[in-house]
Amino acid sequence: MHLASPYARRAWLTLIIALIFVVVVFLRAPRSWTGGDFAQPQDHARMLLAGGDPLATPPRNASSIPYPLTASTLLIPLVWAPPALLSILVVLCAVASCRLMMEVMAPQTDWWAWQLPLAYLPLIFNLTLVQWAPLLLLGMAGGMLLERRGRTLSAGLAWVSLIAKAQLVPILALPLGVTLLLTRRWKALGAALAGWIVLLGISLLLRPGWPLVWWAQTRPYTGGYSAVVVAAPALGLPLLLATLGLAALAWRRHTDDLLLCALIVAASLCTPQRAIYEATALLVAVAYLLRDYRIAAAVIAASWLILLQPIVRVTPDIMILLTLYAPLLAGLWIRAWQENLYRPKASA
Repeated sequence: MHLASPYARRAWLTLIIALIFVVVVFLRAPRSWTGGDFAQPQDHARMLLAGGDPLATPPRNASSIPYPLTASTLLIPLVWAPPALLSILVVLCAVASCRLMMEVMAPQTDWWAWQLPLAYLPLIFNLTLVQWAPLLLLGMAGGMLLERRGRTLSAGLAWVSLIAKAQLVPILALPLGVTLLLTRRWKALGAALAGWIVLLGISLLLRPGWPLVWWAQTRPYTGGYSAVVVAAPALGLPLLLATLGLAALAWRRHTDDLLLCALIVAASLCTPQRAIYEATALLVAVAYLLRDYRIAAAVIAASWLILLQPIVRVTPDIMILLTLYAPLLAGLWIRAWQENLYRPKASA
């Protein structure tokens, strides 16, 4: 690869951006040095390999709720990696997922457009806390790209990570599975299910019966927060209905990518979440909007308005709906109009 070639220049730019993000995250996020939310599952992975029981001690409070052991099983290959290295990998996953997601959702877009989602505020919050979403988004984007290239089994392997974090299973894994089912992509659906079953099976071999113990330890703390559609139904329910209507339109018109985006938005609205960093999963839909830079830029800019919540007199849930979900949903409906999905199909 010649350094003067366009491909080489783009590769070097991607690398530079990734390094800048690594430096900024480490300077601004103390959790980066301790591995963030990967620290506990990594410790549990070591315990599993040593024959111990990570769930032997019940959590003391909500902040010490254990991750499902699928996360620890997934981290076994990185069990001895330094915590700072895990944080670096998360940042690299964020950069790579933005790049691959654009290639999947907006393949005809100019090559530089993948950088826009890096400014999405939930992603930045996610990186400062070293959360799992970038790794899962990379798995989803990589799997979708592999499936479109005819490598179904490899796609199933990439999708394995989608069941690692409990909060993101209904937001990413479930919409993907439903999309594959509704679009009758049976081989891809079988590959995804097989990958999830294998990961779950390995975790059960390492610690039999852990899902029952994990749920018993987690259940007392599940009522501390609710889905935004429940917390603010006056605005949340209309947005949910509009999202489901968009999903129905996309399904009828066989627009698979838009269907997946709508299902992810709907699932995110209905899933209990603690903070805006969980909304990083919406980057799938943001990547779809890269088909029109103006829409994508407006949605990304609107996400920063959530910082005004202490100033304006609205609840945090209303602010999340107004700054993250409403602009995104409006953008998706505009794209549906731009792609003429409202018009009836021409008769043969």
